[in-house]
Amino acid sequence: MRPLLKPALRRLWRDRQTLQLGLDPARAVLLGGLDPVTTRFVEHLDGTRDLARTYELADRVGLPRARAAAVLDLLAREDVLEDASGRPTPVPALPHERARLGPDLTSLALVHGSGGAGLAALDRRSRAVVAVHGAGRVGAAVAGLLAAAGVGHVVPADRRPVRAGDAGPVAYGWDAERPRRETTVRAALRRLAPGVRCALPAGRGTPDVAVLVPEGRPDPAPGARLIRQRVPHLYADIRETTGVIGPFVLVGRSACGRCLDLARSDRDPAWPRLLAQLAAAPGPGEPPCDVVLATEVAARAALQVLTFVDGGLPTTVDGTVEIELPDGLTRRRSWAPHARCDCGATRPAQVVDPITRAAPPSRSQWVA
Repeated sequence: MRPLLKPALRRLWRDRQTLQLGLDPARAVLLGGLDPVTTRFVEHLDGTRDLARTYELADRVGLPRARAAAVLDLLAREDVLEDASGRPTPVPALPHERARLGPDLTSLALVHGSGGAGLAALDRRSRAVVAVHGAGRVGAAVAGLLAAAGVGHVVPADRRPVRAGDAGPVAYGWDAERPRRETTVRAALRRLAPGVRCALPAGRGTPDVAVLVPEGRPDPAPGARLIRQRVPHLYADIRETTGVIGPFVLVGRSACGRCLDLARSDRDPAWPRLLAQLAAAPGPGEPPCDVVLATEVAARAALQVLTFVDGGLPTTVDGTVEIELPDGLTRRRSWAPHARCDCGATRPAQVVDPITRAAPPSRSQWVA
C-alpha cells in the first residue's frame, strides 16, 4: 500500500483549517479541523511511500501514529485515497496515445475510483471494436468521438457518396472531396487519432458493439442481422427537429428496435404503413438535420457506447433519450421488450435514469 491522494481531485482551502478535495458535489469531501502538522502529513500523501514509510513521515512531522492512522482511514473511507502500488503499467499499445488521452485518463480515474481502474478502462477502449453504420452528420461524428476517446477499432460503414451537407465539426471537413462517406471518415479518424484502426481485426467477423444511424429511413435489416449475430447495438438518429438516442440493445436481454415498433403499432395501428413509407424513399426535400443537434446526438451516443465498453450499463437500455430543438430540452422514455417480438428478450434490464436521478448531498468530514 502506497497512499496517494487522488490526483484528479482539486485541492482547495476554504479557510486555514478546512481542505476541500474535489469540485463536483457528487464526490467532493471537506476535511475540517486540520492543524498545521496534520496538513503537512496530508499534503505529502503522494504515493511514493509504503505504509511503513508513511508512518515514518508522520513521526518526522510530529503527528502521532494513531492520528495518522485515523486520517488514512478517513481518507480511504471517503474514497479520496488510492493505492499507488496497485496502478498497472500501461499496456504496450497505449504509450504513444498517453499524452493525447491524458485528460481522458484523469476523468476515467474519477469515474472508476482510481488511477489503476481508469487505466484499465482506457485499455479496454484500446482493444474495443465498434462499427458505425451510417456516416452522415451524426454517424461521422460518433465515429470521430469514439476514436478521439481511445477506441482502438472504429469501423465506419457507408458506401454512399459524400454530400456537402454531411460536413460537420467532428469528422468531415468542409472540403471533403472523397467519393464515399466511409473512405472520407476513415481519413478523418486517422487525423484525429493516428493509432486508430478502421477495419475489423483479422479473424473477427463481428464488432463488440455497433451504432446504427438510419438517417430518417428506418431499415429493419441491419438490426435483425445484429440480433442474429448477438452483437449489442445502439440506435441514434435525427427525427426532423428531435434527436433520438436509443435503444441500446443487449440482445436477448432488453428491448430492440422491433420491440419499439411493435409498441408504437399497439398505440397507432397505422404505424406499420407509415414505417414502410419512411423506409421506401426519402422525402421530397432536403432532410432536416441541424448541425448542433446532430453533434449533441453523436456525443450522447458516443457516451452510451463508451459506458458499455468501460463495463457499465448504458442508460438507453430499455429506453430512448430525446433532445429537442431549439434549446436542447432533453427527456428519457422507457420501453420494454415486446411480447410479440422474436428477439428473445423477456424482461427489462435494470437501469438508472440519469434525468430523474437526484444529485447526492455534499459530504463533509472533520478530523478528530
